[in-house]
Amino acid sequence: STHTIPVSDHKLGDWINIKATCVEEGYKFKQCSVCNQSFEMTVTSSALGHREGEWIISIEPTCTQVGEKQQLCSKCNDVITTASIFAIPHTYEEWIIDTPAACTEDGTKHRNCSVCDNLEIETITKLGHTDGEWITDKEANCTEDGSKHQICSICEVTINTEIIEKRPHTNGDWIIDTQATCTANGSKHQICSVCETTLKSETITKLGHSYGNWIIDQDSTCAETGSKHQICSRCSSYYTATISKKNHNYRGTTCVDCRQKRIVYNFYWEESFDETYAGYRKITIVVGEEYQIKYSADITENLFYDRSNFVFYEPYVVDEPSVISIDDNGKIKGLKTGIVGIKNTGAVISGSDNIDDKRLYIEVISEYVETEYNDTIGMADEIKPGQTIKFRLSDTSDIDVFKFTAPSSYVTIKFTYHGDYTGASSGQSRLMYVQILDANGNLMNSGTNSHDSGGDVYNRNAYVGTSTGYIIIKKGSDYSSLLPSGYFTIEITSRY
Repeated sequence: STHTIPVSDHKLGDWINIKATCVEEGYKFKQCSVCNQSFEMTVTSSALGHREGEWIISIEPTCTQVGEKQQLCSKCNDVITTASIFAIPHTYEEWIIDTPAACTEDGTKHRNCSVCDNLEIETITKLGHTDGEWITDKEANCTEDGSKHQICSICEVTINTEIIEKRPHTNGDWIIDTQATCTANGSKHQICSVCETTLKSETITKLGHSYGNWIIDQDSTCAETGSKHQICSRCSSYYTATISKKNHNYRGTTCVDCRQKRIVYNFYWEESFDETYAGYRKITIVVGEEYQIKYSADITENLFYDRSNFVFYEPYVVDEPSVISIDDNGKIKGLKTGIVGIKNTGAVISGSDNIDDKRLYIEVISEYVETEYNDTIGMADEIKPGQTIKFRLSDTSDIDVFKFTAPSSYVTIKFTYHGDYTGASSGQSRLMYVQILDANGNLMNSGTNSHDSGGDVYNRNAYVGTSTGYIIIKKGSDYSSLLPSGYFTIEITSRY
């Protein structure tokens, strides 16, 4: 009998993994260990694709056939791309001239390929004519054109002809036809130096008169015109002209030639009101002293030249003052003791309406002398720049005070004795005690002044440092016995 045995189940083992290739997917499956049948096949990855690798030449190209090249996959070495390689150019030998080209006809040439013996033929373009020299057929001159032709330097055929333009005339001499004069034009013409044809004609401009130096017939003044004439050196013609009036020669307000006056405005006395006389400004000078009056105006130079522009009071009106002399610019000099007033008038117009600006007084004294009560700073006598003042100590209690304008920061106080002198040995006598103060009353120098063997009193130097200062003088013990009847003068000078 027959007995059927049932089919047993497959015996599956572990997963078997197959990796992906350039063209196939990766997958896994299980296999029966009995019958080797595959089960549960599953894709695990996509195909990888080819990777471009190197090119290899499969067929070499020639000058008559194209070649071929292939690109391999760098992973599986399969051919992935095929491409053609252009045929290589012919390798020609040197050209061989068959027929040379000429000026008017083409030539031919050929060459062969050294590989396949291919033949190439070309035409050599005709050369064309080559410019050669120009040959003159007829020379040009001033009146006619000339001609010339050019030949080819290769075949000597005439290739160009040209006209040679006639030459320009050559400027020759000018020939005078009519001479010009002072008042009439002349004429001249120019000829060609080759053919003597007249080229141009021109007018010779009249010469005009050639006058000499001016001859003065009547000179001008500032009041009247004058006249003058010139004589032409060619035709003796006369030319006359007027000489303009001269400018006025003013000194101050007055022309010194014609006495015409001009007005000068804005006259001011610029002296201070430190001294006054009858309400007007006053300055004091001594006999023989010179002094420049201070004033201003639109014109100041030589303003006192014409005395008629000023009134002088002594005390009555006089034409010229006798107490002083005065120059054209207002510099005065004391002539004798007295007082004189000056007032501007006439062509000198004041710039002020104040009555006390209208007049200036000058008092001339014999000498500058101290006042009786100059024993304090408030009562000090003033020593003006350049002045010398006279003083005397009357007794042992007398004090004299002087105010001065410092010519510089360092000053020299010069004491000079005038009169009889009872002698004593040098340096033994103490004559005066002197103090020097600045403008603020600060003591800057002090000491006793002695005399020398000749009677002169020693000078005293001091630094003041302000624009003004004070000198205080007291009597020394030997003053009266040594100097019984004399007096002193003081002068302030700059030490440096």
